[in-house]
Amino acid sequence: MRIAMLTFAVPWEERPTNGLYNIAQARALTSLGATTEVFSVAPKLPRVFGKLGGAVQRQLARPDTYEFEGVRVHTVRAPAAFPKQIRERIAPLWPDAVSRTFRHLTNGPLAAALDRFTPDALLVHGMQPWGDFVTDYARKHGTRIVFIEHSQGDVMSITDGSAMHRFVERIGSSADSTFAVNAQMSERLEQLDVPRVLQVTNGVNTLADPPRRETAGEKPFRVLCAGAYYARKGHRELLDGFARAGLVDAELVLVGEPPRSIRQEISLRGLSDRVRWLPLLPNEALLEEMARADLFALPSWSEAFGLVFMESLGVGTPVLMTHDCGAARHIRHGEHGWIVPPRDPGAIALALQAAFRMPTEELRAMGQTGRRLVHQRFTWQQNAEVVLRTLGERRERPMPMGGPQRAEALAS
Repeated sequence: MRIAMLTFAVPWEERPTNGLYNIAQARALTSLGATTEVFSVAPKLPRVFGKLGGAVQRQLARPDTYEFEGVRVHTVRAPAAFPKQIRERIAPLWPDAVSRTFRHLTNGPLAAALDRFTPDALLVHGMQPWGDFVTDYARKHGTRIVFIEHSQGDVMSITDGSAMHRFVERIGSSADSTFAVNAQMSERLEQLDVPRVLQVTNGVNTLADPPRRETAGEKPFRVLCAGAYYARKGHRELLDGFARAGLVDAELVLVGEPPRSIRQEISLRGLSDRVRWLPLLPNEALLEEMARADLFALPSWSEAFGLVFMESLGVGTPVLMTHDCGAARHIRHGEHGWIVPPRDPGAIALALQAAFRMPTEELRAMGQTGRRLVHQRFTWQQNAEVVLRTLGERRERPMPMGGPQRAEALAS
């Protein structure tokens, strides 16, 4: 089977941590015999725009075709993009217009790239804005479709009878399956009349042999935090909780240089000598930092799943998270780590104090319990097996009621 994965989130040399879960999933599918390549759309801009710097320069530096950790990635250049502002503000109001405009702008180069690969199936990360392009391409080529919905905020914000409700029903009806990464999203998609919904958790990147932790007394108690600096990731609440906890001989390590607002927060709370940060790290280096930490903490909310929590458990480090996180439904408070209410610095402080006071042997035993959980239930091979089984079972999907005319209506 030949699988084309369609996604915006891909890593390359200038952004080595972006969308690593997609690479891991593609590798797992290939290991099970499915030739899997990744296709991502990037804006087609004149080279002179590179002088603007920042994100534009990084996109221009992205190769058209390259390999990342053994996975072939195709950068399809088209006069289209899907920035956060469109996804959050425009697509929910006019989803059909956004999806059809995206199809119009990308159809030529994207269809040509897929034609050269000749996929049997399309594995698509998000119905928006891929929906209309994907359903048209699949109808013309007899290609199967699986959508994966990752964003809890996007799914749970859809209201009954809205334009987005009608959009996901229309696009979802043309797919072999739609995967949701947690039970809440799965139930909501079914309520929105999307057929063939499955709850399928992502896999987790891990290390076969995590590095040894230093013994107690050799280093300060280390709390590691890795997450994009969005408000919902809870960095401010973590800093507040860390200051309130008043831990002696402890440090908070952030991954990625924080923005000015977070640096000011660190200074105002008198934490400059106890908070440091690392550059953005490739996945293996991040996993090694997780393994060396005593606790991984990211008190985010509206988190569909939160792979970083399972990655930390996978290398044997307990976690601190909030109830408003999909991964929280799979772990137990006090057994794998600490689960606190969202936006609650006081609760974060108490959890940090509890972790700090726990004997080193008990803290490490908690991490090893989490590591066993991850290896039993959250591997990318298990995820890939579900994908391939679903595509295999849907190979002879029965024609919808009404025959070819009904099938055409569902796909249009």
